[in-house]
Amino acid sequence: MAATKNFLRTGFSATVPALVAGAALLFPTEVAAQQAQQTQAEVPENWAELAGICRRTLADCVGKSTTATRLNDGETVDVDGRIEESIWARAVWISDFVQREPIEGAQPTVRTEVAFAYDETNLYVAGRNYDPDPSSIRANLARRDDNGDSDRLKISLDSYQNRQTYYTFTITAAGGRVDYFGPSDQDFNRDHSYDPIWDAAAEITDEGWFAEMAIPFSQIRFTQGENIEFGLQVNRFRPAQFEDLFWTSVPKDENGWTSWFGDLKGLQGIQTRRPIEFVPYAASNLAVTSDELLNPDNPFSERSDLIARFGADIKMGVGSGLTFDATFNPDFGQVEADPAEVNLSAFPTFFDERRPFFVENAQLLEANDLFFSRRIGARPHGSPGGDFADVPDNTTIIGAAKLTGRTAGGLSLGALGAVTAEESAKTYDALNDTFGETRVEPTAGWLVLRGRQEFGAAKSTAGLAFTGVKRDLADSDPLASRINKEAYAFAADASLKFRGGLTELTGIIQGSHISGTPAAIARVQQFSAHYFQRPDAGHVEFDPTRTSLTGYRAYVDLRHTDGEHWSFETEVLATSPEFDINDAGALGRADQIDLGLDLQYNENTVGTFRSWGVAGEFDTRWNFDGDRLFTSYEARWQLGLINFWRFGGEFDYRPAGLSDTQTRGGPVMGTAGEKAFSINVNSPFQNRFGANGFLYYENDDLDGSFTRVRVNLQYRPGGSWRFALSPSYGHGINTRQYVTTESGGRPETFGNRYVFARIDQHTISAQFRVNYAFSADLSLEGYFEPFASTGAYSDYGELMTPRESDLLMYGTGGTTISESTGDAPHTITVQDGPDQFSFIREDFRALSFRSNLVMRWEWLPGSTLFVVWQLDRGGFGFENGPDSAGFGDLLDSPGEPGRNFFAVKATYWLPI
Repeated sequence: MAATKNFLRTGFSATVPALVAGAALLFPTEVAAQQAQQTQAEVPENWAELAGICRRTLADCVGKSTTATRLNDGETVDVDGRIEESIWARAVWISDFVQREPIEGAQPTVRTEVAFAYDETNLYVAGRNYDPDPSSIRANLARRDDNGDSDRLKISLDSYQNRQTYYTFTITAAGGRVDYFGPSDQDFNRDHSYDPIWDAAAEITDEGWFAEMAIPFSQIRFTQGENIEFGLQVNRFRPAQFEDLFWTSVPKDENGWTSWFGDLKGLQGIQTRRPIEFVPYAASNLAVTSDELLNPDNPFSERSDLIARFGADIKMGVGSGLTFDATFNPDFGQVEADPAEVNLSAFPTFFDERRPFFVENAQLLEANDLFFSRRIGARPHGSPGGDFADVPDNTTIIGAAKLTGRTAGGLSLGALGAVTAEESAKTYDALNDTFGETRVEPTAGWLVLRGRQEFGAAKSTAGLAFTGVKRDLADSDPLASRINKEAYAFAADASLKFRGGLTELTGIIQGSHISGTPAAIARVQQFSAHYFQRPDAGHVEFDPTRTSLTGYRAYVDLRHTDGEHWSFETEVLATSPEFDINDAGALGRADQIDLGLDLQYNENTVGTFRSWGVAGEFDTRWNFDGDRLFTSYEARWQLGLINFWRFGGEFDYRPAGLSDTQTRGGPVMGTAGEKAFSINVNSPFQNRFGANGFLYYENDDLDGSFTRVRVNLQYRPGGSWRFALSPSYGHGINTRQYVTTESGGRPETFGNRYVFARIDQHTISAQFRVNYAFSADLSLEGYFEPFASTGAYSDYGELMTPRESDLLMYGTGGTTISESTGDAPHTITVQDGPDQFSFIREDFRALSFRSNLVMRWEWLPGSTLFVVWQLDRGGFGFENGPDSAGFGDLLDSPGEPGRNFFAVKATYWLPI
């Protein structure tokens, strides 16, 4: 909904019948044969009840269970996939699986048997995955955490038995390993940063494929005790047949995931001690810069730069449920670069975190955007001045530590502390031939605290959160005028669940407080999240003498599902004008009140279609002055065919409203009404060749429009290769693109001129990925992204009246407009009576080529060698009337000047 999610435009189109018919031509023949054998009509409506499957948070639910068998003294399990040890002869085997796909609730077409054994340090799993046609088994090698589109056996453990969180361990028929942590009662909310040390093997025979796992108890968290039980889910997937088998299959018309697990019983005398894991690293990198970017007058300009670094990570258990992690002088050289973009809006882009230390267990620190970890170690804030300067790319993280996990009483904890170093930039004054040094970032301390307590049979929660940033700044420090000295935020939240979780009421209250010099707080007041300087604002006032800001945000959400077809959600979000969390968190916009309503109907019974659904949504937003900023009416639909092709669409109508940000701190301005539609097409994800398409189109009442086409192609030919290509094209015409603010305007616009123009922008990009796995522990991954964007400005004018969208077009109404000649950028000069002013015509062409090639070798369990080559090339330049960005620009982008980055990093896992 508008207040809490990004809009994924999915829409409606008259081309749906043609696309549906085209998809039917691609119906896999082997699936068609299987579909002919069984129909949904053959499955009883109460199949889940007959199979002993029920939601465990309901009082009358008993659920399924199995028992793990303890190894005798002297017994061992050789994890080789052959299942030959004597323990498996007396173990309890489960085989009562049911289909989730292709026919929900139907009996499997093949037999699957799984058993569990254990000793004091390990949980062992054996799986017999029978198959009458072993040649159909897909066994493709892939890197760690990539299933390679192989047949696979998945074991999920709710080790706390809290019906919320879970650990998943997957073995593929090729011997590949996938592992992740599930932080909530949802299947696809997965944290792949969880990288435990465990062993697994698989072997294909003439009966099918067999697998064994050894999962150390030290790698999962659970509550200590003499008799321990885990929640358990077992899943076997056969991609060639599109057959998905579960021990406890969650009905498609129900929500939840972990809350449906069965139980694994019989665990006694488990060794809960976890070793201290010490992982030192050594790294070296070489950066080589193109000659075109080197300035002979710049004494800091160097073609190559070689650096060696050392650091370490430490991980240790605190009790049975908490983990302490610390990193010293961390290195993130193997992290993939952010995608390229041209942002012409007033608001910053928040890219995803990619650094492993901050990604792992990040959900335990999450508190509705109060903490955005990329603030730690970001680029320095200061501007050094001088003719030339050598500014660090990032602020050095001296050290960081976190404590995360869960206690026996159901309290989830997350605490993080970090210290970032003071940074200085070297400067050079060419006139006096002198060098200097300017501080561009102070020493800073960072603290994040998060706790959430579960209670009740339905697992309701209540939590608290706190973030704090304190910088070593004196009021006389030049940096004190640019950044805040202190920033604090807190949150209290509760999620009350009723009827076993079918109804959920969530409430959140947050507060923020920042302090600093008047100059620093003035910058915050004038930033795009606030714009206190707006001349027509009746509820806020820019005060250059303020030394602090204190604000709040409150949120209430009610969602309900009937467990069969209908679901409903409504929410209200209010963010006060003074609320600001951008020192440690991520805030795009304060000063708004959002209301959202959403109603959905879904049908998952297989008939003419595999599934279908429709939904309607209403969203609206005001600021605290009562201006209606945004309203949206949306209609959505989704359709799943019998052959697993999926389609979706959306139609949006957004009537004209108001904007208090479009004039960049000026008066409120009218916005155009908009209509939009979109459609997406998704091929069966199990196919070796997969294709997803997305089309979005919108137009507005002021002759603006936007079109985006995106295609995602994947090819998994078998063996060790995997390819993916994602080309994207966008074309936008914005007739109210902000250009500049000039003085000398009319009284109606408070003495200023708010200048706008028509921009015609074309953007084209293509992300290409190729992966090759030499073995389950050695892989090569490549990422390449050419990008091009062009923008051409025309039809300049200024806002005539606040709260309207009409412009006084230059060249009319007694005004004249002229343009300089020669090289770009040209200067636009406007004459309005005795007043004359000028600004730059900012037509542009931007090219970028970013690539990342990483060889990853886990040469010992937990010890990894990375060899990295990164290429970052590109340029942004003014170009009068540029041709639209096209395919040729993508081919030209690798030839742009830039930097090559080579790195080698080795880590060594040392359990103590």
